[in-house]
Amino acid sequence: MHQEQISSITERVIAQASVIEDMLKDARKSLSNQDHILAHAIIFDREPMVNRREADIEGTCIEYLARYQP
Repeated sequence: MHQEQISSITERVIAQASVIEDMLKDARKSLSNQDHILAHAIIFDREPMVNRREADIEGTCIEYLARYQP
């Protein structure tokens, strides 16, 4: 059971990292191309989603630690 929960958290963190990596690539592209529309989408659309996911993952980790700490 513990391993399943840890695996689930790990998968969510890896997925989050992939989204952030894509955002960084797009941010670099928006800067080099002076693409204000792409920059706006990153800041106002994707960043809030990433922040919500981060808070959700953090909450899950805190809950896990609270339940299973030695």
